[in-house]
Amino acid sequence: MTQIGIIDANDFVSVLKENSNLNILDIRTAIEFENLSLDYPVTHTPLHEINVKEHPKTDKETYILCKAGPRAFKLAEALATNGHENLIVIDGGMISCKSCGAAVKESNTPAPMEEIMQAVQSSFQKFMMDNS
Repeated sequence: MTQIGIIDANDFVSVLKENSNLNILDIRTAIEFENLSLDYPVTHTPLHEINVKEHPKTDKETYILCKAGPRAFKLAEALATNGHENLIVIDGGMISCKSCGAAVKESNTPAPMEEIMQAVQSSFQKFMMDNS
């Protein structure tokens, strides 16, 4: 199986500041993304919308971002099992990226935490059902 890379959020933010043209896959739910996102070009595809067997392969490094890291690890494992390479999980996720000084966009009216948690749980369950 392909080895999955891990990058500390602080190191990722340093790399991002040097090269804003990275292949970043943000897999958080729409509500999470609307609340807070990197102020850099990213591909936003919620986890539950990803079919690991059909997800396009690339030779370029793919940095996978979620809120804290666990969903990104789960997706990276599933993609690696299906032949994807050059996968790098951002350890600490969006929370750590923000605290490490990444430029971000934030909503003036964030969604309630309960609504976010329900969306996250639903997204993860759908991903697991669709990709098992």
